[in-house]
Amino acid sequence: MPNETSAEEAPLVSIICRTIGRAELEKTLNSISKQTHPNVELVLVDASAKGLPAIASSFEEINLKFVTAENPLTRPQAANAGLDAASGDFLMLLDDDDWIADDHLEGLVKFSANHQNAKAVYSSTQKTTHQGEPLEVVFSHAFDPVLLMHDNYIPIHSMLFHKSLLEHGCRFDENFDIFEDWDFWLQLSQHTNFKHLDKITAFYREGGKSETAGEDSQSRYDNSGLVGKGRSALFSKWLERWNGSQMNQVLGDIDQSSLIEATTISLYELQEINQQQEHQLLAISQELSTTNQELSTTNQELLTTISTLSAAYKQIDDHKKEIDNLNSYLSAAYKKIDDHRKEMDNLNNHLNDVDQNLRQHIKNVEQNSHQHISELENLLNSIRSSLSWKLMWPFRKLMRILKRLLGSDAMPRNADSDQKKNIVANIGMVKPDSPGNTIHHSIDDTLMVKPDPPGNTIHNSFDDTLLVKPDSPGNTIHHSIDDTLMVKPDSPGNTIHYSIDDTLLCSGYLYVRGWAVASAGISYIRVIAGNESALAHYGQERKDTQAVYPDIANSDRSGFVFFKKVASIETVRLEFGDKAGQSVQIETSYSASLTLPTLSMYADFLRLDHSIQYQIYQAKQELTNLDQKFESSVFAFQPQISVIIPIFNVDPAWLDACINSIFGQIYENWELCLYDDASTNEETLECLRKWAEHDSRISVTYGKENLHISGASNNALKMANGEFVGLMDNDDELTNDALYHVIDLLNNHSDADYIYTDEDKIDEEGDYCQPHFKPGWSLELLESMMYVGHFSVIRKSILEQVGGFREGLEGSQDYDLALRIAEISNNFYHIPKILYHWRIIPGSVSGGGDAKQYAYTSAVNALTEHVAKENLNNSAETTNYAGLYRIRRESGNPSVTIIIPFHNKAEMTIDCLKSIKNSSYDNYSIFLISNNSSDDELKLVKNYIENDERITLEEYNHKFNWASINNWAAQCCESEFLLFLNNDTLIINKDWIESLLDCGIKKNVGAVGAKLLYEDDTIQHAGIIMQIGGIAGHAFRYHSDEVPGYFGYSDVVRNCAAVTGACMLVRKELWQQLDGFDESLRISYNDVDFCLRLLEINYAVIYTPFAKLYHLESISRPKTIADMSTEELVEFQRESDFIRRRHLKYFKEGDPYYNPNLTLRLENYSLDI
Repeated sequence: MPNETSAEEAPLVSIICRTIGRAELEKTLNSISKQTHPNVELVLVDASAKGLPAIASSFEEINLKFVTAENPLTRPQAANAGLDAASGDFLMLLDDDDWIADDHLEGLVKFSANHQNAKAVYSSTQKTTHQGEPLEVVFSHAFDPVLLMHDNYIPIHSMLFHKSLLEHGCRFDENFDIFEDWDFWLQLSQHTNFKHLDKITAFYREGGKSETAGEDSQSRYDNSGLVGKGRSALFSKWLERWNGSQMNQVLGDIDQSSLIEATTISLYELQEINQQQEHQLLAISQELSTTNQELSTTNQELLTTISTLSAAYKQIDDHKKEIDNLNSYLSAAYKKIDDHRKEMDNLNNHLNDVDQNLRQHIKNVEQNSHQHISELENLLNSIRSSLSWKLMWPFRKLMRILKRLLGSDAMPRNADSDQKKNIVANIGMVKPDSPGNTIHHSIDDTLMVKPDPPGNTIHNSFDDTLLVKPDSPGNTIHHSIDDTLMVKPDSPGNTIHYSIDDTLLCSGYLYVRGWAVASAGISYIRVIAGNESALAHYGQERKDTQAVYPDIANSDRSGFVFFKKVASIETVRLEFGDKAGQSVQIETSYSASLTLPTLSMYADFLRLDHSIQYQIYQAKQELTNLDQKFESSVFAFQPQISVIIPIFNVDPAWLDACINSIFGQIYENWELCLYDDASTNEETLECLRKWAEHDSRISVTYGKENLHISGASNNALKMANGEFVGLMDNDDELTNDALYHVIDLLNNHSDADYIYTDEDKIDEEGDYCQPHFKPGWSLELLESMMYVGHFSVIRKSILEQVGGFREGLEGSQDYDLALRIAEISNNFYHIPKILYHWRIIPGSVSGGGDAKQYAYTSAVNALTEHVAKENLNNSAETTNYAGLYRIRRESGNPSVTIIIPFHNKAEMTIDCLKSIKNSSYDNYSIFLISNNSSDDELKLVKNYIENDERITLEEYNHKFNWASINNWAAQCCESEFLLFLNNDTLIINKDWIESLLDCGIKKNVGAVGAKLLYEDDTIQHAGIIMQIGGIAGHAFRYHSDEVPGYFGYSDVVRNCAAVTGACMLVRKELWQQLDGFDESLRISYNDVDFCLRLLEINYAVIYTPFAKLYHLESISRPKTIADMSTEELVEFQRESDFIRRRHLKYFKEGDPYYNPNLTLRLENYSLDI
């Protein structure tokens, strides 16, 4: 409806609509009739010369001026006819298959009034499907006259321009068949500036008859095609008008493309780092060539389809009797167009992300370089710590004296880089198996890089006379190891050997790293900085030290690290003590030239213990938080949060800390509900009385009898008035931004019923430790452990719906609550930030172990009741680790077909079959597929399976393609479940099939993967994490199977983005629904792609540790890029690129089951520091 401005006051806007009688004209006219601008004139130009469309007469409210012609008009002719007939102060053009928002004209007229220096203004335009559904493409580019010279980015109906511009002779060039609007914009731009209104008010329908509708990156420059000819014609016209300065701007715009610049830099750096990258770049080039050919073919198919569609429209008018058949044909044709459009959009998205991917690749290479440097440093540490190096110390000293006397110019400061590389290469050639079990090494003192070369350099010094002080010029990192710091092994009475690798002061934090061993064993290492002292963390892995001291116990874990915030210091001393009571103290210098972020890039933090990693993480977070600003007022939705805390005899100091953390919240719309569960400690009660008078937002209720935690929590819940309820223990603390981030999430996810955050613990010294960085919502992980934990904020209506906390399940009442909420809601949301500090108190669950065994019993009872709702025969039980649980489900004994492809390797295949025979599950069969095996190998397998009714053997003698082999076999199977298995596996536990079915029988589960081990009992597969190593990697790879991994994750059933196809259970009907594995992925990532497609249709992918197998991991397949042939490398690059494009979400947003605070460089759940 028009706004309050009268038609007389508002300028007249003429909308010129060229029509050929399309069916979509009705929606176009409807959008015009709804304009809120009050003074509108419609100039309807009959370009088809068929007369006024019947539909136009039904819009009587439109001020209509109809322009007709004796003969059909071209697009430019029709536009000019409209310009001539228009009476408005402002003009715009609108094709009869597009439409505009109700406020389109009003917004542009007002925008023009505010920018009177611009007589042409345009809004953003949303591209839609032919049916009007919005696509991802939005035309919203700010005005750039240089860009307009080589591309048209302004849809015709987004522009509103002043009629006075026509006085300059601006007309639509009737010599153009296409791009007449682009030419017209160029004309207008010669006489006025354009202004862009960044708001979507115009809608452009794809699939129209515009000659540019099918334009793509190839056809633009193909002068034999319509689009290429059109562009050539336009440039031929305008080259006569553009001056040299304008042309230079266009060329400069192209020449300075960030993509070209980034690609050039990337190629240069890749060539410098590793010559093998040239093969990858060649493979990428070949893949791009193939992709371009495919794109060209796709485009030709699209043009053919569009041509067919145009012919179909003509036949509709001529053959009314065939209308039903034609409708069916058109429906199929539209589907094909949509499919091709989606493919083209995906390709365009991929091209737009090339720059980002290249930068990420550079970053990965740099990270690998740092790792390589670290390995070289470890090697040099091993050399300088060797017995021979120590024994040669007097000779090196003598050589330095002689050089000073004689003058040492053995190598000039700017020595040839190749010469340096050769010397470094020689240093790296340490032979561990040389005669006499000695380590041979050579480090020339003339290799010392002096501290005065220009630029940012890293100086590694092994000269005991060169200790570079922190005030050396330039931004440098100085390492110096003084030979006098090394206690010689043959010194009488000295049994402690040690070395200091780094002593660095970074952003107020002291970082010391080194190693120490003693025949009696190291008891402690103390770092004394000024007036402060603290113990270093001892026990880091040091294989280099073990190589020098193989006879000293635990020398492989002899590394130490110290990281702590310190006050201003002048000296650093270290004291080493052994278990025999001996000690030695030394003083060392330090460098203060590093910042903490720089140290993170330089140091190999990923190899440190998680406790040290977390100290570094907190230090970096502290520096980051200094720059953060929080504005609660920006939130549109600001509900009250009721924090409920049951109280019982808590230490007042801890209760004060708890409540003070609430008062420190940035978000202030909260209330605190304290329910005292009949405390007998008078100090606790006095503390409560003090807080009750402190603030009106605090409510305190005193219970008369002890109801225990469930009853007390329910009474605290009754006190709550907020829309959401936060659960908190009476001795824990929140970070000051905890509620702020909860509200931030609610403003983005209004459907959230249960919000949980990451958490850590507070030890007895008040230090934060044991951080738990959790995955996104994972129902199956919740059924294995109470992982959501603290801080939990729950919608109050949901709490009331499930009946609050249940009595009788004390110790695990919150776990039971989460399970019951999960039965009625899937709206669990995770905030990946540490917002809760859980205090470690002796005897509490946070202290670990068996402190509260009853809590684990309650958890089993709650979990048993939960799974019994699926099937009364389901059960739950504890595992070998406290707090981790296992569910056993009644499967109903469904049929399972184990599909095993093999190529030769008869012995291995037979060993696999033998191990399967030990399975305790009975209702299974085996489908063997030979892929191009030799006659002799095939005969061995046939002889073994002879007379075994369970086993079927078929041959599939085509080129190896893991996906097509397994698809072909699966089609032949009639069982309820398919179990894809590699022939290089051996079954470990007899109930492996039952364990897979424990998960696979759940209705919401799509695929289940097993725990796979290497022959040395280290983990090969425990689920797949997206982006680890680039595309995807195996969690906990190379970790011992004897430990449960990060918070037990390797030893519980849990949700994953994907599992390996080396052992994967899938319900056959789901395999059919997805059309099996994608056969375009011949070797790699076919299992990952299948799992991600399951997630897209809301089926879970599950890893279970209770099905355990040995896996020799692709003995016959290449393991690394270096092992691949050129053909295999090209295939690998193609498949990697395919996964990135198809599943772009997981490369932009990350793996939903892996916390973004964890590293993507290693599989060990280290922190991303």
